Amino acid sequence: MKLYSKFTPYLLIILITVISTLILWVPFIIRQPAWIGLNIKDFNFQYIYRQYDGLLYIIPAKTAYLIKHMDIPGIKPEYFAAHLPLYPFFIKLFALFFGYLKSMLIVNIGFTILLGMFFYYLISKFKISNKPLYLVFALLFLPRFLIVRSVGAPESLFTFLLLVSIFFFEKNNYLLAGFFGGLATMTKIPGILLFGAYGLVFLEKIFLSLRAKRSNLIEKIASYSGLIENTRNDNFFSHSL
Repeated sequence: MKLYSKFTPYLLIILITVISTLILWVPFIIRQPAWIGLNIKDFNFQYIYRQYDGLLYIIPAKTAYLIKHMDIPGIKPEYFAAHLPLYPFFIKLFALFFGYLKSMLIVNIGFTILLGMFFYYLISKFKISNKPLYLVFALLFLPRFLIVRSVGAPESLFTFLLLVSIFFFEKNNYLLAGFFGGLATMTKIPGILLFGAYGLVFLEKIFLSLRAKRSNLIEKIASYSGLIENTRNDNFFSHSL
C-alpha cells in the first residue's frame, strides 16, 4: 500500500500530461474547429505539426547539419545553427520507430512527463510545499507551456535538463551539474547562462569564506592582544610586589 501511495503522484502526472495533450489535439484530429471556437483554414493535425520550430528541428535531425543536404527554399543553411542538436538527436532516435513528425511530438511529451515527475520529486525532497502535486499541475497548465508542450518544441527537454543540473549543483555534485548543464546548452542557447549563475554562486562562496577567515584572524589577533595585555599586567604587579 505504501509503495502504491508513493508512485500514485507520478502516475497522475503521466495521466494528466497525456490526457490534457489529447484533449488539446482532439479538435484537430476530428477536424472540428467549432468545438473550441477557432476559425483556421485547413484545420487538421498538420496544424499541430507546423506550430513553433518543430519542423525546423526535423531538418538537422534528417541531415545531421550537413550543408549539402540542407537545400531548403528560402532558408539559408546557417539558420539551422540556432536549432541546437540535442532535440534533433532524440527526434532521430525515435524516428526509427515512429517517423520524424510523430517523434517530434513523442519526444516533447515524453520529456514533459519527466519534467513533471522530477519537479514533483524536487518539491517533495526539499520540502518546498506541502502540496507538491498542485505546483506540478500549475506548471503543466501555464497557458503558453500547455501549448508548447503539445507541439514540436524543445522547451520541456530544456527545462528538465536545467532542473536536473540545478539539483546536482545543490547536492555539490559539480561534475553531474556541469554535464546536465552542458546538455541543456546543447538544447537551447540560454542554457549557457546557467554556468554564469554557477560562477556567481562560487564567487559568493569564496567571498563568504574569505570573510569568515578574516573574522577568525581578527578574533585571534584580539585574543592574542588580550593575552599579551594580561601578561604585561601580571608582570607589572609581580614587579611592584
